[in-house]
Amino acid sequence: MGERREPLLTRNEQGADRWSLPAERLREILNSNEKDRRQSYAEMLDRYHDIFEFLKELETMGASGRIQVDQMRDRLHKQLLRVGETLQKNAAEVQVDLLRREGNLAEYGLPEYGILSAVDIFPGSIYDQHGFGGLDVNRKNQGFSRTLSEAKLLNEKNEWNEDNDADDEYKEEFLKRGRVVDVPPFGMVPYVETLQLNKVAILFGISFTIDIESESCPMIPADYPERLRRAFSAAQELNGSLFMRTVGAYHDTTTVIGVVVDAEQLDPVAVGLLRNQRPRFGIRKEDMDSMVIEHDLKEEIERIKREFAPEGESRFVRRALRRKEGDHFFEEYLEKREKFFGKGK
Repeated sequence: MGERREPLLTRNEQGADRWSLPAERLREILNSNEKDRRQSYAEMLDRYHDIFEFLKELETMGASGRIQVDQMRDRLHKQLLRVGETLQKNAAEVQVDLLRREGNLAEYGLPEYGILSAVDIFPGSIYDQHGFGGLDVNRKNQGFSRTLSEAKLLNEKNEWNEDNDADDEYKEEFLKRGRVVDVPPFGMVPYVETLQLNKVAILFGISFTIDIESESCPMIPADYPERLRRAFSAAQELNGSLFMRTVGAYHDTTTVIGVVVDAEQLDPVAVGLLRNQRPRFGIRKEDMDSMVIEHDLKEEIERIKREFAPEGESRFVRRALRRKEGDHFFEEYLEKREKFFGKGK
Protein backbone atom coordinates (compact mmCIF):
# COMPACT_ATOMS: atom_id res chain seq x y z
CA MET A 1 0.00 0.00 0.00
CA GLY A 2 1.11 3.56 -0.69
CA GLU A 3 2.05 6.09 1.93
CA ARG A 4 -0.95 7.47 3.81
CA ARG A 5 -1.24 11.23 3.34
CA GLU A 6 -2.61 13.59 5.94
CA PRO A 7 -5.42 15.87 4.70
CA LEU A 8 -4.53 19.54 4.26
CA LEU A 9 -7.99 20.41 5.59
CA THR A 10 -9.20 19.35 9.00
CA ARG A 11 -12.65 17.80 9.30
CA ASN A 12 -14.08 21.11 10.52
CA GLU A 13 -12.36 23.06 7.74
CA GLN A 14 -13.70 20.67 5.11
CA GLY A 15 -17.24 21.45 6.21
CA ALA A 16 -16.78 25.22 6.52
CA ASP A 17 -16.72 27.63 3.59
CA ARG A 18 -13.49 29.60 4.02
CA TRP A 19 -13.51 31.11 0.56
CA SER A 20 -16.82 32.42 -0.77
CA LEU A 21 -18.41 35.49 0.81
CA PRO A 22 -21.18 35.43 3.42
CA ALA A 23 -24.50 36.57 1.96
CA GLU A 24 -24.50 39.71 4.12
CA ARG A 25 -21.05 40.75 2.90
CA LEU A 26 -22.06 40.20 -0.73
CA ARG A 27 -25.10 42.44 -0.24
CA GLU A 28 -22.89 45.16 1.23
CA ILE A 29 -20.63 45.03 -1.82
CA LEU A 30 -23.51 45.11 -4.29
CA ASN A 31 -24.98 48.15 -2.52
CA SER A 32 -21.69 50.07 -2.26
CA ASN A 33 -20.42 52.81 -4.59
CA GLU A 34 -18.53 51.95 -7.77
CA LYS A 35 -15.07 52.68 -6.39
CA ASP A 36 -15.63 50.37 -3.43
CA ARG A 37 -17.17 47.71 -5.67
CA ARG A 38 -14.09 47.77 -7.88
CA GLN A 39 -11.87 47.35 -4.85
CA SER A 40 -14.00 44.48 -3.54
CA TYR A 41 -14.00 42.85 -6.98
CA ALA A 42 -10.19 43.01 -7.04
CA GLU A 43 -10.01 41.44 -3.58
CA MET A 44 -12.39 38.68 -4.71
CA LEU A 45 -10.10 37.94 -7.68
CA ASP A 46 -7.22 37.57 -5.23
CA ARG A 47 -9.32 35.25 -3.10
CA TYR A 48 -10.15 33.14 -6.15
CA HIS A 49 -6.42 32.99 -6.97
CA ASP A 50 -5.75 31.68 -3.47
CA ILE A 51 -8.32 28.92 -3.99
CA PHE A 52 -6.74 28.00 -7.32
CA GLU A 53 -3.31 27.73 -5.70
CA PHE A 54 -4.73 25.73 -2.79
CA LEU A 55 -6.44 23.29 -5.15
CA LYS A 56 -3.14 22.73 -6.96
CA GLU A 57 -1.50 22.01 -3.63
CA LEU A 58 -4.22 19.53 -2.71
CA GLU A 59 -3.79 17.77 -6.05
CA THR A 60 0.00 17.62 -5.75
CA MET A 61 -0.14 16.12 -2.26
CA GLY A 62 -3.01 13.78 -3.02
CA ALA A 63 -4.90 15.19 -0.04
CA SER A 64 -8.61 14.94 0.54
CA GLY A 65 -11.01 17.87 0.51
CA ARG A 66 -10.66 18.83 -3.15
CA ILE A 67 -14.37 18.39 -3.92
CA GLN A 68 -15.42 20.63 -1.03
CA VAL A 69 -12.92 23.35 -1.95
CA ASP A 70 -13.98 23.18 -5.59
CA GLN A 71 -17.57 23.77 -4.50
CA MET A 72 -16.45 26.84 -2.55
CA ARG A 73 -14.61 28.07 -5.64
CA ASP A 74 -17.76 27.66 -7.70
CA ARG A 75 -19.76 29.73 -5.20
CA LEU A 76 -17.13 32.49 -5.23
CA HIS A 77 -17.13 32.43 -9.03
CA LYS A 78 -20.88 33.04 -9.10
CA GLN A 79 -20.43 35.91 -6.65
CA LEU A 80 -17.73 37.40 -8.89
CA LEU A 81 -20.13 37.27 -11.82
CA ARG A 82 -22.73 39.19 -9.82
CA VAL A 83 -20.30 41.90 -8.75
CA GLY A 84 -18.74 42.00 -12.24
CA GLU A 85 -22.15 42.60 -13.77
CA THR A 86 -22.51 45.80 -11.72
CA LEU A 87 -19.19 46.92 -13.25
CA GLN A 88 -20.44 46.24 -16.80
CA LYS A 89 -18.41 43.04 -17.08
CA ASN A 90 -19.90 40.01 -18.80
CA ALA A 91 -18.98 36.40 -18.02
CA ALA A 92 -16.17 36.34 -20.60
CA GLU A 93 -14.59 39.49 -19.16
CA VAL A 94 -14.75 38.10 -15.63
CA GLN A 95 -13.03 34.95 -16.89
CA VAL A 96 -10.30 37.07 -18.47
CA ASP A 97 -9.78 38.81 -15.11
CA LEU A 98 -9.43 35.44 -13.39
CA LEU A 99 -6.82 34.36 -15.93
CA ARG A 100 -5.00 37.70 -15.67
CA ARG A 101 -4.64 37.14 -11.96
CA GLU A 102 -2.79 33.90 -12.73
CA GLY A 103 -0.72 35.60 -15.43
CA ASN A 104 -1.08 32.72 -17.89
CA LEU A 105 -3.47 30.11 -19.31
CA ALA A 106 -2.59 27.37 -16.80
CA GLU A 107 -6.28 26.87 -16.00
CA TYR A 108 -6.68 25.56 -19.56
CA GLY A 109 -3.57 23.39 -19.40
CA LEU A 110 -1.57 25.98 -21.38
CA PRO A 111 0.74 27.58 -18.77
CA GLU A 112 3.31 28.57 -21.39
CA TYR A 113 1.06 31.32 -22.77
CA GLY A 114 0.79 34.61 -20.90
CA ILE A 115 -2.21 36.93 -20.88
CA LEU A 116 -2.76 40.69 -20.76
CA SER A 117 -5.82 42.92 -20.98
CA ALA A 118 -6.36 46.67 -21.12
CA VAL A 119 -6.57 46.65 -17.31
CA ASP A 120 -2.88 45.69 -17.18
CA ILE A 121 -1.66 48.46 -19.45
CA PHE A 122 -1.39 51.88 -17.85
CA PRO A 123 -2.00 54.37 -20.73
CA GLY A 124 1.28 55.65 -22.11
CA SER A 125 3.30 53.86 -19.41
CA ILE A 126 6.27 52.39 -21.25
CA TYR A 127 9.20 53.54 -19.12
CA ASP A 128 8.35 51.93 -15.80
CA GLN A 129 7.23 48.65 -14.28
CA HIS A 130 3.58 49.26 -15.14
CA GLY A 131 3.96 48.62 -18.85
CA PHE A 132 2.77 45.05 -18.26
CA GLY A 133 0.64 45.77 -15.20
CA GLY A 134 1.15 43.07 -12.58
CA LEU A 135 2.55 40.49 -15.02
CA ASP A 136 5.93 38.93 -14.25
CA VAL A 137 7.99 38.10 -17.35
CA ASN A 138 10.91 35.66 -17.20
CA ARG A 139 13.56 36.62 -19.73
CA LYS A 140 15.43 33.34 -19.36
CA ASN A 141 12.62 30.89 -20.20
CA GLN A 142 10.08 33.33 -21.72
CA GLY A 143 7.61 32.36 -19.01
CA PHE A 144 4.70 34.38 -17.64
CA SER A 145 3.33 34.47 -14.09
CA ARG A 146 1.77 36.86 -11.59
CA THR A 147 2.63 37.58 -7.97
CA LEU A 148 1.23 41.11 -7.53
CA SER A 149 -2.26 41.06 -6.04
CA GLU A 150 -5.13 42.55 -8.03
CA ALA A 151 -6.05 44.81 -5.12
CA LYS A 152 -2.53 46.28 -5.02
CA LEU A 153 -2.44 46.66 -8.81
CA LEU A 154 -5.72 48.57 -8.69
CA ASN A 155 -4.38 50.92 -6.01
CA GLU A 156 -1.16 51.51 -7.94
CA LYS A 157 -3.09 52.18 -11.14
CA ASN A 158 -5.29 54.74 -9.36
CA GLU A 159 -2.18 56.46 -7.99
CA TRP A 160 -0.47 56.35 -11.39
CA ASN A 161 -3.48 57.90 -13.12
CA GLU A 162 -3.56 60.72 -10.57
CA ASP A 163 0.11 61.50 -11.23
CA ASN A 164 -0.08 61.00 -15.01
CA ASP A 165 -3.34 62.49 -16.20
CA ALA A 166 -3.14 61.59 -19.91
CA ASP A 167 -6.10 63.13 -21.72
CA ASP A 168 -8.57 61.07 -23.73
CA GLU A 169 -7.31 62.43 -27.04
CA TYR A 170 -3.79 61.19 -26.30
CA LYS A 171 -5.08 57.76 -25.30
CA GLU A 172 -7.08 57.50 -28.52
CA GLU A 173 -4.06 58.42 -30.64
CA PHE A 174 -1.94 55.88 -28.75
CA LEU A 175 -4.48 53.17 -29.60
CA LYS A 176 -4.49 54.08 -33.29
CA ARG A 177 -0.72 54.42 -33.69
CA GLY A 178 0.39 52.03 -36.42
CA ARG A 179 3.51 49.88 -36.22
CA VAL A 180 5.09 47.20 -38.42
CA VAL A 181 7.65 44.47 -37.73
CA ASP A 182 9.58 42.11 -39.98
CA VAL A 183 8.29 38.54 -39.59
CA PRO A 184 10.19 36.30 -42.05
CA PRO A 185 8.99 34.88 -44.39
CA PHE A 186 5.83 37.02 -44.19
CA GLY A 187 7.64 40.35 -44.57
CA MET A 188 6.64 43.55 -42.78
CA VAL A 189 3.40 43.01 -40.89
CA PRO A 190 1.35 45.42 -38.73
CA TYR A 191 1.01 45.02 -34.99
CA VAL A 192 -0.69 46.78 -32.08
CA GLU A 193 1.01 47.77 -28.84
CA THR A 194 -1.92 48.45 -26.55
CA LEU A 195 -5.39 47.00 -25.99
CA GLN A 196 -8.99 48.12 -26.08
CA LEU A 197 -11.30 47.17 -23.23
CA ASN A 198 -12.94 44.25 -25.02
CA LYS A 199 -9.64 42.75 -26.20
CA VAL A 200 -7.12 40.36 -24.67
CA ALA A 201 -3.55 39.53 -25.69
CA ILE A 202 -2.34 35.92 -25.53
CA LEU A 203 1.44 36.16 -25.11
CA PHE A 204 3.84 33.89 -27.01
CA GLY A 205 7.34 35.14 -26.19
CA ILE A 206 9.81 37.64 -24.76
CA SER A 207 12.92 39.41 -26.06
CA PHE A 208 14.98 42.16 -24.45
CA THR A 209 17.96 44.48 -24.77
CA ILE A 210 21.14 44.56 -22.73
CA ASP A 211 23.83 47.15 -22.10
CA ILE A 212 27.22 46.70 -23.79
CA GLU A 213 29.68 49.48 -23.01
CA SER A 214 26.78 51.92 -22.48
CA GLU A 215 25.20 50.90 -25.80
CA SER A 216 21.88 49.10 -26.21
CA CYS A 217 22.03 45.67 -27.85
CA PRO A 218 19.10 43.27 -28.56
CA MET A 219 19.16 39.84 -26.94
CA ILE A 220 16.90 37.51 -28.91
CA PRO A 221 16.24 33.98 -27.51
CA ALA A 222 16.92 31.22 -30.04
CA ASP A 223 13.26 30.26 -30.43
CA TYR A 224 11.89 33.81 -30.34
CA PRO A 225 11.69 34.21 -34.16
CA GLU A 226 9.67 30.99 -34.40
CA ARG A 227 7.41 32.13 -31.55
CA LEU A 228 6.89 35.39 -33.44
CA ARG A 229 5.97 33.53 -36.63
CA ARG A 230 3.55 31.32 -34.72
CA ALA A 231 1.95 34.32 -33.02
CA PHE A 232 1.41 35.97 -36.41
CA SER A 233 0.01 32.75 -37.89
CA ALA A 234 -2.36 32.37 -34.94
CA ALA A 235 -3.48 35.98 -35.38
CA GLN A 236 -4.31 35.26 -39.01
CA GLU A 237 -6.18 32.08 -38.10
CA LEU A 238 -8.20 33.87 -35.41
CA ASN A 239 -8.81 37.05 -37.44
CA GLY A 240 -6.97 38.90 -34.70
CA SER A 241 -3.91 41.17 -34.59
CA LEU A 242 -0.26 40.64 -33.83
CA PHE A 243 0.62 42.18 -30.45
CA MET A 244 4.01 43.61 -29.55
CA ARG A 245 4.73 45.86 -26.59
CA THR A 246 8.08 47.14 -25.36
CA VAL A 247 8.64 48.46 -21.85
CA GLY A 248 11.73 50.01 -20.31
CA ALA A 249 14.51 52.47 -20.97
CA TYR A 250 16.96 52.52 -23.87
CA HIS A 251 19.56 50.17 -22.36
CA ASP A 252 17.16 47.80 -20.65
CA THR A 253 13.91 47.06 -22.47
CA THR A 254 11.62 44.05 -22.49
CA THR A 255 9.34 43.17 -25.40
CA VAL A 256 6.42 40.74 -25.32
CA ILE A 257 4.73 39.34 -28.42
CA GLY A 258 1.38 37.64 -28.88
CA VAL A 259 -1.99 37.71 -30.55
CA VAL A 260 -4.96 39.99 -29.79
CA VAL A 261 -8.46 38.51 -29.83
CA ASP A 262 -11.87 39.53 -28.53
CA ALA A 263 -12.43 38.55 -24.90
CA GLU A 264 -15.49 36.60 -26.02
CA GLN A 265 -13.29 34.64 -28.43
CA LEU A 266 -10.72 33.52 -25.86
CA ASP A 267 -12.64 30.46 -24.68
CA PRO A 268 -13.27 28.17 -26.45
CA VAL A 269 -12.10 29.50 -29.84
CA ALA A 270 -8.53 30.70 -29.15
CA VAL A 271 -7.86 28.22 -26.35
CA GLY A 272 -9.20 25.39 -28.52
CA LEU A 273 -6.94 26.37 -31.42
CA LEU A 274 -3.81 26.49 -29.24
CA ARG A 275 -4.63 23.24 -27.50
CA ASN A 276 -5.55 21.27 -30.62
CA GLN A 277 -3.02 22.70 -33.09
CA ARG A 278 0.25 22.49 -31.16
CA PRO A 279 2.34 21.51 -34.24
CA ARG A 280 1.31 24.84 -35.82
CA PHE A 281 0.98 27.19 -32.86
CA GLY A 282 2.61 25.50 -29.84
CA ILE A 283 5.57 27.22 -28.17
CA ARG A 284 6.92 24.43 -25.99
CA LYS A 285 10.28 22.94 -26.99
CA GLU A 286 8.62 19.74 -28.16
CA ASP A 287 6.19 21.69 -30.36
CA MET A 288 8.86 23.32 -32.52
CA ASP A 289 11.41 22.06 -35.04
CA SER A 290 14.90 22.19 -33.51
CA MET A 291 16.50 22.60 -36.95
CA VAL A 292 14.40 25.72 -37.61
CA ILE A 293 15.42 27.18 -34.25
CA GLU A 294 19.09 26.38 -34.87
CA HIS A 295 18.90 28.14 -38.25
CA ASP A 296 17.21 31.18 -36.70
CA LEU A 297 19.91 31.38 -34.03
CA LYS A 298 22.70 31.37 -36.62
CA GLU A 299 20.89 34.07 -38.59
CA GLU A 300 20.49 36.23 -35.48
CA ILE A 301 24.15 35.97 -34.47
CA GLU A 302 25.27 36.78 -38.02
CA ARG A 303 22.94 39.78 -38.03
CA ILE A 304 24.43 41.11 -34.81
CA LYS A 305 27.94 40.56 -36.17
CA ARG A 306 27.10 42.55 -39.31
CA GLU A 307 25.63 45.40 -37.29
CA PHE A 308 28.73 45.59 -35.10
CA ALA A 309 31.01 45.72 -38.17
CA PRO A 310 32.55 49.13 -39.02
CA GLU A 311 30.54 49.32 -42.25
CA GLY A 312 27.34 48.07 -40.63
CA GLU A 313 24.13 50.09 -40.42
CA SER A 314 23.53 49.40 -36.76
CA ARG A 315 20.54 50.89 -35.02
CA PHE A 316 22.03 50.40 -31.57
CA VAL A 317 25.76 51.21 -31.74
CA ARG A 318 27.14 54.55 -32.89
CA ARG A 319 29.28 54.40 -36.05
CA ALA A 320 32.33 55.94 -34.37
CA LEU A 321 32.32 53.28 -31.67
CA ARG A 322 31.81 50.47 -34.20
CA ARG A 323 34.89 51.56 -36.12
CA LYS A 324 36.98 51.49 -32.99
CA GLU A 325 35.58 48.59 -30.99
CA GLY A 326 33.16 46.63 -33.19
CA ASP A 327 34.97 43.31 -32.74
CA HIS A 328 35.24 43.85 -28.99
CA PHE A 329 31.52 44.60 -28.76
CA PHE A 330 30.63 41.46 -30.69
CA GLU A 331 32.81 39.27 -28.44
CA GLU A 332 31.20 40.80 -25.36
CA TYR A 333 27.76 40.15 -26.86
CA LEU A 334 28.62 36.46 -27.38
CA GLU A 335 29.95 36.17 -23.81
CA LYS A 336 26.84 37.74 -22.32
CA ARG A 337 24.59 35.62 -24.49
CA GLU A 338 26.31 32.39 -23.44
CA LYS A 339 26.26 33.42 -19.78
CA PHE A 340 22.53 34.15 -19.89
CA PHE A 341 21.17 31.40 -22.16
CA GLY A 342 23.93 28.79 -22.04
CA LYS A 343 26.50 27.61 -24.58
CA GLY A 344 25.20 27.33 -28.13
CA LYS A 345 21.92 29.03 -27.23
